Amino acid sequence: MDRTNKYRREDGCYPAGHPFTLAITAFVMVLMGKGSRFAALSQQAKEEGIAIGSGVFDEAAEILGVPYCDKLDLYVPRAVRDKAERLPRHQITNAFA
Repeated sequence: MDRTNKYRREDGCYPAGHPFTLAITAFVMVLMGKGSRFAALSQQAKEEGIAIGSGVFDEAAEILGVPYCDKLDLYVPRAVRDKAERLPRHQITNAFA
């Protein structure tokens, strides 16, 4: 599934509140030194009226490289999520090592 074209307008632009728009705006904020990826994404989502934990937010977080990890119940870098998903429940905190 090509998520980035799912809600694309006829003029080729992505509407405000689209996961790609949220992610790229947050990325620019990070490049400008305005916080971490998750902090910038959270701030942008709040400005757009999008709830943290919603489907749109989760897609934007995935695009930005800080996906939600069910086992940890946190938004974490992809490498941590992937490691946590492979570990047994009693060892999931080792995903941060």
